[in-house]
Amino acid sequence: MLLLTIILAGVFQIQPLAMTTSFDYRAKLDTSHSMMPAGFDSQNISLSLISPTNRSGVSGEFNITLDITSDFGTLNTTLFIDNSIYSAYNKTPLSVGNQDLTVNTTGLAEGNLNFTILFEYENMTWDEKETIYLVYFVDNSLPNFEVDLLTPANESTLVDTANLDLNITSDFDFVNFTLLVDGVAYPSYNVTSIVAESQTIDVDTMTLREGWLNFTLVFEYAVVNVQETHLYHLEFLVDNDGQPISLTLISPTNQSQVSGVFNLTVEIASDYAAVNLTLFVDDVIEYNQYNETLFPYGVHDLTLDTLLLDEGLNNFTVLLWYNSETISYYYEFVVNNYGAPTVVILSPALDATFTGVQALELNITSGYGTANLTISVDGIATSEYNNKAVSAGVGFYNINGSRYENGLHVVTAHVKTAEGLEGSASRQLYFLDHVRFYVRGVTNYDEISGNQSIDLRIDTPYDNVTISVYVDDVLVPNLNNVTVPAGDSRISFDTTGYNEGEHNVTFWAYSTGGYSWEYRLILVVDNHGAPTVTFEGPSTDVVVGVTTFTVEVVSTWETVNLTVFIDDVEVSALAGLIVDVGEVNFEIDTNAYSKWEHTVRVLVTTEEGLTGEAEDVFGFANIKVEEVVSIAVVLVIGFAIPLRRWRGGGKIRAVFIADLLFIGVVAGLFLVLGINSVAFALWHINFASIWAIGAAFIFTNWLVPMAIESEEMEG
Repeated sequence: MLLLTIILAGVFQIQPLAMTTSFDYRAKLDTSHSMMPAGFDSQNISLSLISPTNRSGVSGEFNITLDITSDFGTLNTTLFIDNSIYSAYNKTPLSVGNQDLTVNTTGLAEGNLNFTILFEYENMTWDEKETIYLVYFVDNSLPNFEVDLLTPANESTLVDTANLDLNITSDFDFVNFTLLVDGVAYPSYNVTSIVAESQTIDVDTMTLREGWLNFTLVFEYAVVNVQETHLYHLEFLVDNDGQPISLTLISPTNQSQVSGVFNLTVEIASDYAAVNLTLFVDDVIEYNQYNETLFPYGVHDLTLDTLLLDEGLNNFTVLLWYNSETISYYYEFVVNNYGAPTVVILSPALDATFTGVQALELNITSGYGTANLTISVDGIATSEYNNKAVSAGVGFYNINGSRYENGLHVVTAHVKTAEGLEGSASRQLYFLDHVRFYVRGVTNYDEISGNQSIDLRIDTPYDNVTISVYVDDVLVPNLNNVTVPAGDSRISFDTTGYNEGEHNVTFWAYSTGGYSWEYRLILVVDNHGAPTVTFEGPSTDVVVGVTTFTVEVVSTWETVNLTVFIDDVEVSALAGLIVDVGEVNFEIDTNAYSKWEHTVRVLVTTEEGLTGEAEDVFGFANIKVEEVVSIAVVLVIGFAIPLRRWRGGGKIRAVFIADLLFIGVVAGLFLVLGINSVAFALWHINFASIWAIGAAFIFTNWLVPMAIESEEMEG
């Protein structure tokens, strides 16, 4: 008996499950399994095993559930267990569809047994047969495995962190446990090894959606390398927000773009089995199928046809209610069934010539029948098409190219639909008016004189144009409808017949077809030109007293207006003098000015207001009263000293000789320094120099008599 007990214990020993990190519970719950054909294979009979899984363990009474498909309706079914017919299914008729074959294993041998099921259709002419081969581990001696939910009660309400208290009765020490919430593994219990005893399963319901949820407890263990699975199904109401009804948008994302027929996928969480739903689009019930429609809690697709809605932004309001409980959810979606419009410039071609009023050929594509068209040149909208409604398709749109300068311009066609979607196309074109010309070489307020030549640049699609020129709106005789070729040309007219000064010069060009172009300039006729002035005298840089100044005035005019300025101050006696051109003399009394350098400027003005001027710097060398007084004082003092000695009986001959020598030395120094004229001498004789020389003179007259007396006393 002891030996038998050891053998049986070895046979039924429970194998611990290896923990896996990639447990796929879907595969565990999958009810589709391939069959192993055995014996017969009919093309007109097919079978699918639903449960239990092939090679799984069975005990007691169990059902083999099959999905039977047949072209013949009822089939005779025979079940062989290890090649012996199971009496309950010996050519027993079974219809197509899901069928249960109930087998009581208590009378069968223990261990792996072959279950072969034969399906037959018998006819007078032929027989059709199909068999499947299954293996089940029959073990009626397996230990018990039971799970009881202690708290909370099934179908109760869960909030915050919920505790599922379980009482597990099992002969196994450990089992693998997985908690599925609405078919998704809860992260904390995803193939987790737990002790087979009383357990508390902690669930944070704040991580779950609101409403009724399915909780599936999956327990797994293995016996003799055969994995066993036990499922326990529970249902709880998660209600953390205190709201009896709530809605979660799954897809599409709020404020996204939708088109055509799309599914608005929402998840309804509710304390009630079902709630009423009404969908509003911009406060209007657009879809009657979603007006007071009853929906159970869970995920639902609201199928919506956006072609019934306006393009652009639409407000979607989902109203849910049950009796007096109501709640609304608001979403925004952009309906875009048409997409952005397109525009293609068909003609003119790139860099083509665009002359006068000409058409752009455009192909506008839009889901709408019309679009707003703006044609711009260099970014500025034209007056013809500025957000103007036009029909979609190919069309011709005229603009006036004569309003723009000749040359390359970028023309842009821009279209915009009612929903605000836009499209554009651009093309560079060469604008060339019927006639357009430019004046070269002279600009506004330039001076012209004599027989003036003017260069023109003629831009035209024609071979030539005619030119007429007006001066102050009077036609120039030799420039009346003069034919000039396209391109560069030169015209000329005599300006001597016009008054000096500004004149309005108007150029008119005419081309074939009566087109014209006007060009205006303000030009200054100047046949005399500005006068010139140069100083001719005096020839010295230093002048004294009343001095005559001479200037040479050159002008085509016979007389000019002359004004003299000294140090930019007008000389009143020499202001506005009318003088003949040529050599002009005028006098300046230098005594009226300080002994210093002064700028003499001569301004000459012609009758037309043109001016010329000359200026030079002169030294004004006049003698001042204080200088005369200083010289007198020096002489009196200088000669008073020897005369006083002479009256006292002294000799003064030597003094006079010394004075003559002193005067000679001073005069020599002046000559050495280049002071060789009276004017130059007066320029250098000033208050300071007078007293410097005078002091030396007085000292000499004082020292010489003393020296003579000393010599006589020694003798």
